[in-house]
Amino acid sequence: MGAILVSEICQAVKEHFDISCYAMITAPLKNEYIDLLRSSGVDELGMNIEFFSDAAWREFIPGKHRHVGKKRYLEALEYAVSLFGPINTRSLVIVGLEDPEYTVEGSEKLASMGVMPILSPFRPLTGTELESWQGFDHLAYWQLYTEIHQRVARYGVPTGPTCIACQNNILALPIPNNSHYRFY
Repeated sequence: MGAILVSEICQAVKEHFDISCYAMITAPLKNEYIDLLRSSGVDELGMNIEFFSDAAWREFIPGKHRHVGKKRYLEALEYAVSLFGPINTRSLVIVGLEDPEYTVEGSEKLASMGVMPILSPFRPLTGTELESWQGFDHLAYWQLYTEIHQRVARYGVPTGPTCIACQNNILALPIPNNSHYRFY
């Protein structure tokens, strides 16, 4: 699922530069690959669950549904939190295609595990199978963001990402660099 290649790249980067490495992969089927990432120097890990309803998994991400599964994603994310810590484990959530209650409850579930949910609004792209689909209107996105932000804050987890430069395709408000979230 990309873990071996990413671990090799991270090791090479760390040999030459003293910088933090954030990796994003598909949830591997075995935790040993998450261990490999940690031992290679990866500091932060993202595994994007994308949706929470079974219907959305079947319809929008059938490959992940068949080959990995939502249950495995949640297990892998939980395991990653034990290695990388709260907030350093992240998962992107696509907002606007499934019923909002799944998005809200799922994002809160991630936060309760210590996983930072990154909310990405659905935007149809020309030339794709979903080009005629529409996401929510701006008010619905704002209401969802506000509700999710309040719910996940209870767990000391922000709606991410906290990197301002990374906030170009998500439902988030810039967080000043000097902000600090306490998570225990």
